[in-house]
Amino acid sequence: YLSKKYDISHHDIVRRWVKSYNKFGDKGLARSRQNNNYSFQFKLSVVELYLSSEVSYQELALSQGINNSSLITRWVNDFRTVGPDALRPKKKGRKKILGTDKKNDNSKQIEYIPVDISAEHIKKLEDDGIILKYAAIINPEKDVESKDKVRAEIQIQVTPEREHGFDAIADRIYRFPQVKSVYLMSGGYDLKVIIEGDSLQEVAFFVSGKLSTLEGVRSTKTCFILKTYKENDIVYVENDRDNREGAMA
Repeated sequence: YLSKKYDISHHDIVRRWVKSYNKFGDKGLARSRQNNNYSFQFKLSVVELYLSSEVSYQELALSQGINNSSLITRWVNDFRTVGPDALRPKKKGRKKILGTDKKNDNSKQIEYIPVDISAEHIKKLEDDGIILKYAAIINPEKDVESKDKVRAEIQIQVTPEREHGFDAIADRIYRFPQVKSVYLMSGGYDLKVIIEGDSLQEVAFFVSGKLSTLEGVRSTKTCFILKTYKENDIVYVENDRDNREGAMA
């Protein structure tokens, strides 16, 4: 009724206003601009409550006595992106420059080790096999060509060869152009192989016709990769608002 009367497009907004008023009174209807200093442990516990339950940002804020639910939104997004350290309090004030404080003249100076980024040093790292390759990191969710590719993780159980162990079978596997990565694993299987193809059928045929028929391969298990969230320390997904939340006021 109220949303229609005052031409408010989302009913959830009115419901949140009512809950905030019942909890905080008149202050619950005003955007809080007070800079409350919440402790690291408190913020971490709030984030853990949100991630481990089905409660919304607004409901959690009300239960914890927080007038501004967008604070929890920011805490959760920061936690997902950086980890717990993002919730720690940041030091205020200007950073001190070494050597400017006379009281600390007798203290030990921090020793900075310069990093050699000269062309000669880089060339040596390349010649020594330390730097193997330079590669661009492509977001597979946004690149059309990459998005059409089908990637799968193949879990392989093998019989190691005498004198060569797992190396011989791994050598035969990684020579296939469809194979992008090969790992020796502990646990329920021996080798983890990441392969890429143009279709599900192509990947399935490669596994059944090439990998499974190799000498020494006892069994294979194929797990298709549906979506990449993070790889090589790169987060591919955007921090969109959680589906549990309706329109924000």
